[in-house]
Amino acid sequence: MRHISFDNLDLPDGWVDKVNQLKQDIESAKPEARKELINKNAKLWRDLKEALSEFSNGKCWYCETKEPRSDRVVDHFRPKNRVAERDDHPGYWWLAFDWHNYRYSCTFCNSLRKSKDDEPAGGKADHFPIIDEQRRAYNPGDPIGDELPYLLDPIRNGDTLLLTFADDGQAVPCYSDGDSLHCKRAEQSIKLLHLDHPEIREARYVICDEIKQLVKEGDRAFLRQEESDAAALVGNESFEGIVRKLRKMVDKKAEYSRAARALLGGYKTKPWVNSMLEDSN
Repeated sequence: MRHISFDNLDLPDGWVDKVNQLKQDIESAKPEARKELINKNAKLWRDLKEALSEFSNGKCWYCETKEPRSDRVVDHFRPKNRVAERDDHPGYWWLAFDWHNYRYSCTFCNSLRKSKDDEPAGGKADHFPIIDEQRRAYNPGDPIGDELPYLLDPIRNGDTLLLTFADDGQAVPCYSDGDSLHCKRAEQSIKLLHLDHPEIREARYVICDEIKQLVKEGDRAFLRQEESDAAALVGNESFEGIVRKLRKMVDKKAEYSRAARALLGGYKTKPWVNSMLEDSN
């Protein structure tokens, strides 16, 4: 998960006018009619899918996958029709057409799915747990900013720093103290967003393994640069070539770049690796 800044979303012509009129209709409708109006006009948030994807170079904002594990969807960060944690909550219906509530997501992060019979289901679906239920917003006038979600939000820079990755590709909390709020939020997010789905964990592992090999080759190539015999470089990739590969893997455009950066960070005691990480911030 990388930080996403989408303050300047390019909205289609006429989109705001359509939404403003629809919001008035929704506010005056009864609950069942309101839900029907929202679902009937799903095309409005789908119209923003391509624009949202550009902020992450086509990657899911939650798991950073680019290859299609599934169709891409526009997730409502705060669920629009119901909240799984509260039977008495009508859903954040007043945010159904607020583009600030949209997150670009793959179906595995967004929808309730099982990868295997013996594994727990993952996927956000209608879940939206918060730290203090007394602060949950139920109506348009409630101070929604008082809520602190358990789910990590890619548009909050601090949230993305709470998640890291082990060298086997597993998503793990940055803070290992199980009682800390930072740790609990990361654990909830890993579970509800299906961030350790076997396919994506394996994809991260492959990248991590490649980085290990490149760092070994980089060390050897770095030392070879001191040799006077140019023939020593024959048949071996240059140090600059290895650095270019690693830079590409940690670049924000690359799939699973946060996992790549987390593993590479384990080698930052090597001056050439540390310098590269600082340059790629």
